[in-house]
Amino acid sequence: MEMPVFTIRGKNHRERGVDYGVQCKELIQGVLERYIRFFNGGHTAVSWDEEKVISKEFLPFIHSYSPELLDELEGIAQGADVEFDDLLTLNSRSEAMTLVRRPPSDKEELDGCSSVAVLPDASANGHTILAQNWDTYTWQEYGTVILQILRDDGPDLMIVTEAGQLARYGMNQAGIALGVNSLQKTYNPEVFGIPSVFIRRKFLEQERYVDAVNQIFGAESMLPMYYVAAYCGGDAMGFEKLKDGQLVLYPENGLIAHSNHIRHPHYAYQVDALGGTL
Repeated sequence: MEMPVFTIRGKNHRERGVDYGVQCKELIQGVLERYIRFFNGGHTAVSWDEEKVISKEFLPFIHSYSPELLDELEGIAQGADVEFDDLLTLNSRSEAMTLVRRPPSDKEELDGCSSVAVLPDASANGHTILAQNWDTYTWQEYGTVILQILRDDGPDLMIVTEAGQLARYGMNQAGIALGVNSLQKTYNPEVFGIPSVFIRRKFLEQERYVDAVNQIFGAESMLPMYYVAAYCGGDAMGFEKLKDGQLVLYPENGLIAHSNHIRHPHYAYQVDALGGTL
């Protein structure tokens, strides 16, 4: 299935959000319908309405980290004629689920992305390469889009995401790119951090590589997550981001490859990893 491409314009985040919502209205409504059906069909330990209540707890943390992205989300909701709370939940679904104690299951979760960064001295054409696969449910394919976001207040963006989300993976006009993989499952008794979607989008909005990397360092993350950052000038770094901070991986022989377990040599403790990638 070929992903549709949309070009999003506007002077600020709110205007770009409205444009995004208007252009992708049917796709966004379809994504929400599928998620509501999935959550209410017994596939999770919580209903969609319960998930919406939980997701509101992230608002103070998101507002402190990036209030302009909440403006954009409100614009998307307006343009797509959907509830803001539904879009907030779509953009924080995984983190909200960490606040629900789920019953133990014998079924191993096999989903989990993989990524690789390749520096110029290890690539055949002398370019920096960032590759990513997205292991997820097949029904999510039908709402996946490519967004070309044209901005006057920073570099233009090219993002792969689910319609209604701010970002999953992507790159920008300044030559900065981002890949993301899940790490181990977790349970959180309280809210303390920011949903990953907002960190991803803020990373991609930066004009300088160092500022992009600092968006990862400067955010508390609710969900254990691996971020791989790459820069066209010939740099790449990996960040295994956990509740207590991040473990940094550097290229070895021009490569950083990662799946769904912690690889840093100074971190020995492993919670059961997604898909048994250890």
